[in-house]
Amino acid sequence: MINKNYSKELWRTNAAACFKSLLLLGVLISSFTTSKLSAQVPLFFERIGTVTGTTTYATHNTNTGFNNDQATESSMVLSYGNGGLAAEGDIRSTASINTETNDANVFFTTTAATRGFQIGNINTTNYSNLKLSFRYNKLVALNLPALVLEYSTNGTTYNSITYSFAEAANAATGWYLVGPISLPAACANQANLRLRWNITTSATSTMRLDEIYLEGTPTNAQNLPYAQNFGTTTFTSMPTGWFGVNHPISLGDVTRPYTTQVVAEATSPRSGVAPITAATAAQTSGGLYGYNATSTTDASLYFQSNNGNTNSMSQAYLTINTGSLTSVRVSYDLEVIQPGTLGNTQSFALQYKLASAASWSSANTVAGSAVDFAAPVSAGGSYVFDITGLTASTDYVFRWITWGTVPSSPRVGMGLDNVSITSIPNPAVVLSAAHPAAGNINQGSTDNPIAAYSLAVTGSNATI
Repeated sequence: MINKNYSKELWRTNAAACFKSLLLLGVLISSFTTSKLSAQVPLFFERIGTVTGTTTYATHNTNTGFNNDQATESSMVLSYGNGGLAAEGDIRSTASINTETNDANVFFTTTAATRGFQIGNINTTNYSNLKLSFRYNKLVALNLPALVLEYSTNGTTYNSITYSFAEAANAATGWYLVGPISLPAACANQANLRLRWNITTSATSTMRLDEIYLEGTPTNAQNLPYAQNFGTTTFTSMPTGWFGVNHPISLGDVTRPYTTQVVAEATSPRSGVAPITAATAAQTSGGLYGYNATSTTDASLYFQSNNGNTNSMSQAYLTINTGSLTSVRVSYDLEVIQPGTLGNTQSFALQYKLASAASWSSANTVAGSAVDFAAPVSAGGSYVFDITGLTASTDYVFRWITWGTVPSSPRVGMGLDNVSITSIPNPAVVLSAAHPAAGNINQGSTDNPIAAYSLAVTGSNATI
């Protein structure tokens, strides 16, 4: 119960396959909903990028062709290679998973060899319950690929990860989803985890690999009472317990930026933990910034909206543990940084859910928290909400979502500041009524009521 006191893409499906039948479409959407929206925190989403021809791993990496080999989409800069195996696959755009021009995947040829594809430099510090998913293209009608999935924490010793294909060996060729696979506990809290796909290729054992997604549960939930003012200077990393997401992906919504509240409310983070860029002035490029204006000492987390598929609308997440509390008061400020051009809007809302819960929806939105800022924005605001019905000693995730219309630049940008989550104060009761003129009361007498008062308690206010 809430008492307001005051104030690159969806996991894509081969387009041709999608339209084979409505039944197939329904199955694909159902599979995505049940298996992919359970993520707590996205560590990375690797879609292999784009290429115009057959390309080696090394060349693709040099060309910053992978989605996570530079700190623009994710704060985690990953490494790529064959994991020390005798041979590797290559990067191609043929038989791609969707219709995007030159969409790339990893192809393991039919030439006999032990081939590998490895993603390294995966930082899982402060994360547990790691889950891995990926898509593979089944290329042989009567066989499943002889694929071994492995992990290493030192780059020398590799350990197998148990998993299974959902498809039968005689399943039709095409793209399929594998996972989510629960990774061994040893993969958690590692500064440089490596994941390796190891396949002995032949005419009957070959495949393509794409859309690799790793998620986990934060182990650094913040205790209450909690306060965060983001310091006094610019910053390039989130405070402990926080993470951000740029251009999050929403089921059924491949057009960004998000222009409606209901779409933003249902978005599930997909693109990896966002990098934070230091800024001392208003920006025009979309994303999250650690902002502190020149000659000031008041920093904030700056959300800059953008029009298009890159960093268009951002979200910020905070994980807390309720401790002994079952009700909390959440307060925060939204401050104007980029007023924007007439016609632009940026809207915010606060949501919360159990850290262990599945998808986000409008049911998670705090009533009354949605607020619109229409350009040119002249003032922000301070907001306070009481949330009851929580479970003690339990992790919850709070997130600030954004949506809006952004037809022209500069677009609206707002700063989040002075976040506080505390217990709800007890009501203050003040009796100020005068003594009624009801005659004399004898000394030593009892049970002589002077007057009766009714208290109407709402939030922290008690009214007689």
